[in-house]
Amino acid sequence: MKISIGSPDGLGDFVLRMPLVEALLSAGHRVQLVARPLAADLARDLFPVAEVLVLEHDPFRAETKKLRKPFQREIVEIRRFAPDLYVAGAFQLNFFDEIFLGERLAQLRVAGFEAEEDFWPSDTSADPRELARYFDVRVRVPSAMPEGEKMLRLAAGVLGVDKLEMIAPRLPTGASLAAARMLLAEHGIDERGFVVVCAGSRPGLVMKDWGEANWGELLGRIGQHESRAFVFLGNPKESASIERLRAALPTDAKHLSLAGNPPPTPVSYALVSLAAAYLGRDSGVMHLAAAGDVPVLAMFSGGHWPRFLPQAQRGIVVTRKACCRGCNFFCPFPEPWCVTSVPPAVVEDAWRRLPQVSSLEVVELAPDEPWLGLCARTDATAYARESLVATRADVARM
Repeated sequence: MKISIGSPDGLGDFVLRMPLVEALLSAGHRVQLVARPLAADLARDLFPVAEVLVLEHDPFRAETKKLRKPFQREIVEIRRFAPDLYVAGAFQLNFFDEIFLGERLAQLRVAGFEAEEDFWPSDTSADPRELARYFDVRVRVPSAMPEGEKMLRLAAGVLGVDKLEMIAPRLPTGASLAAARMLLAEHGIDERGFVVVCAGSRPGLVMKDWGEANWGELLGRIGQHESRAFVFLGNPKESASIERLRAALPTDAKHLSLAGNPPPTPVSYALVSLAAAYLGRDSGVMHLAAAGDVPVLAMFSGGHWPRFLPQAQRGIVVTRKACCRGCNFFCPFPEPWCVTSVPPAVVEDAWRRLPQVSSLEVVELAPDEPWLGLCARTDATAYARESLVATRADVARM
């Protein structure tokens, strides 16, 4: 069977879908992957037998939703591939899914998720339940189920089996590893002699970001005793923030920022897999570290809690418990206190314990004042629903 898989969101999302791709390829199916550029680069490297279709436009940008007939080239390419099944791989349906399902091929079967709850957020102008009526294979899951488990449920539904065990993601290829080792050698950094850090701030990250001041304090504390280099990875838009963090470090170790000129995605994956540990926020780099069996220490907000926990064998996730979890990043407060209010001392303690951890541990701090009172009076689900309805209305007027 020929199967097209939609994966038009971020790099971390694609990493969590890698077991789904692996399961379908291992069952003998031909696969076409529809992805944005960073994920597409990694897909080509790890799944050379798959056909990779790169999206020309980001379906999550408002500018894309203003286009008269977006994704027509991509739809033509999917028709050329002539799949028997299209898998809407994202739990939260997106604008690409909406356009494709509206113009789908005749007789094409579709597989996808349906939320168990009444409230099912999506990045579409239409209600996702209206789009789900196209699904021939419908996998019903709770919103809060971790994405890795969702992918196994979806793969089992597509393959017509009751259950699948977790499939380990593919490790970096030899060529990518060689390039990563050469990069480290150029900067005098030893394999396993560095920590990958993903901590820069930029617009668009506010709802997930612990804050530059918190990161600066933590890295300063750790850096006083850490002999290993910090290698910063991130988006070029985070480069200025990362450079401030790097410049303030208290030691002369060979700390390196690659955010201004990031290596190709397969090389980044290989680089992360050669690290001693990952330290940073919930990010695509974090998911690469988990896939490469590198211990992770990650800061999490509650916007999608706990859907995007890393599929890590060893790690610690730190967050603050909140009654408004699941807000879908429509935060009703001045800032996301579920992450920004975590004290650096708590994260420093987690860092000290990370080498002894043998599973994924979640550190949840109790809510504190004055947030506790505000949170108790706030219905975050209702706030998120109203915000999403308003957003859809804005899209409809475009």
